[in-house]
Amino acid sequence: MDVGAGNGADAEAAVPLIEAATAVGGVEVETVLADMAYSGGDTRVAMEETGAEVVAKVPPVRNAGRFPKTEFAIDTDAGTVTCPAGVTCGVKELDRRPDLAVSRRGDLRSDFL
Repeated sequence: MDVGAGNGADAEAAVPLIEAATAVGGVEVETVLADMAYSGGDTRVAMEETGAEVVAKVPPVRNAGRFPKTEFAIDTDAGTVTCPAGVTCGVKELDRRPDLAVSRRGDLRSDFL
């Protein structure tokens, strides 16, 4: 194993560290307890593909008080998006008419704008 810079990108070393630990005497890495530097989607997937469970806090969603993407139901197979108000439209429609993303319900409208 190498010693890296204290300000280096931690996530890039995650999978090689798991693999190195596994190679030493057959150590099985069951769980990786990490900070938010390891909580990115690609990093989590790569670590979980080694068979290790990743326990790392996910950064909070910051969207200036508007609905985050996690509040929308995105169906990639159907090519549709459903907003928290229940309005569904095609993803291609949003490219042509971004106003469709704005809720027609008055009580939620300010959360979209």
